[in-house]
Amino acid sequence: MLNIFVISVFIIFIITVLFYFKYNLHKSVKFMRIMPILVAFATFFFAYSSYGTVQTNNTNLLFKKDELNKNLLHNFINDNINFFIEHPELNYYYAELFGLKFEGKYQRNKYLENQISYKILNDMSIIIYTFYNEFTELNLIQYKINLYIKQFLKSPIFIENYYSYIKNYDKNSIIVDYLKNNFNFP
Repeated sequence: MLNIFVISVFIIFIITVLFYFKYNLHKSVKFMRIMPILVAFATFFFAYSSYGTVQTNNTNLLFKKDELNKNLLHNFINDNINFFIEHPELNYYYAELFGLKFEGKYQRNKYLENQISYKILNDMSIIIYTFYNEFTELNLIQYKINLYIKQFLKSPIFIENYYSYIKNYDKNSIIVDYLKNNFNFP
């Protein structure tokens, strides 16, 4: 609707300019009296259309950022669950991460444990970085990621891999700072 309005104002402006030069209106005293009123209307319409365009773009940008952040969290959950589905030998670790009881014997697979733990930590870092650097309301996303982190920090295997991640990768990463600031976790 706004675009139609802007196009119609532009067409009226072009027609006015054509009449202005074709009929020598710039020499007419009557037209000179009307000219400030026309300029005021044109300025008002231009300001209105500019304001509408900016508001529309801001709304679209906020919607896209919100969708991006929701997709990050959705992908975080799905990708990690799919990893456990592809590797059923890690059911004991899945149960431990999500606070479930695993009954039965298992042999730890430290290589796959490291792999999924590092992936979880990297994904969390991306999500945390995103919601600290965006201007949208992300309280719900932060709340959800905090629920996962609280649950994961109850897992001794995850904590073991967390310390390995810090030692091997980055002692000053976003996830380390986030855990220190929000969970008092060393």
